[in-house]
Amino acid sequence: MKVTLDTNIVISGLISLDGPPARVLDMWVEGRISVCVSPALVEETLSVITRPKFKSLGTVDERQAIITGLFEHADIVLPSTIITVIENDDADNRVLECAVSGGVDVIVSGDSHLLDLGTYEGISIVTPAEFLAGR
Repeated sequence: MKVTLDTNIVISGLISLDGPPARVLDMWVEGRISVCVSPALVEETLSVITRPKFKSLGTVDERQAIITGLFEHADIVLPSTIITVIENDDADNRVLECAVSGGVDVIVSGDSHLLDLGTYEGISIVTPAEFLAGR
């Protein structure tokens, strides 16, 4: 199954090793799902992980290395279409662009703007718990 993970899922999975986001990350690392990312999502994730509030995960260099290591196991796509469906948070549109360009089956997110859509162009948008329940 091909998925796009919202930045909040990647970060949450690294912070709390017991919850559904962590289990989704485990599936990725174990090769049980294929993850599609775009340069915009990589950039956002690197920006978020280097914030001071995440220093418990290691130094800035260590945190960047974790993200870089994860994304080495992802399919990188270069979205060719600009999507402006979500007006309240433009970064959420980057998730949609990646998913559409990557031809994914599911977007996994904890973001209400995305979850409220439910689906976009035939792509399901679900929480980590919903994703795991459907597997």
